[in-house]
Amino acid sequence: MYGDDNILTREEALAVWTTGSAWFTGDEGKKGAISAGQMADFSILNQDFLEVSDVLIPRTHAKLTGVGGNVVHAYDVFQEHAPKALPDVSPDWSPLYRTGDFRKLYLT
Repeated sequence: MYGDDNILTREEALAVWTTGSAWFTGDEGKKGAISAGQMADFSILNQDFLEVSDVLIPRTHAKLTGVGGNVVHAYDVFQEHAPKALPDVSPDWSPLYRTGDFRKLYLT
């Protein structure tokens, strides 16, 4: 669909998601890198984004996510670190009751 000159490398994409987003929000030096003095926001992925085959990239998902140094999402082997469960969806007419948990469909 796009020429090779319009496709980011994985390293460039990672930089856009990390240091690039910090630049965009004016938070350079506060977030976007794992280093002393920066916000402790991070994700542990189910596979190595830099090494996995191109066809498997869409199946990449977080197994553990931390924001400000606190775990906000934990899945699979990290489940014991998960935060307290959220209450049931409200109101009961929410589309989530019809669509269910997307993880059952996509996260394997």
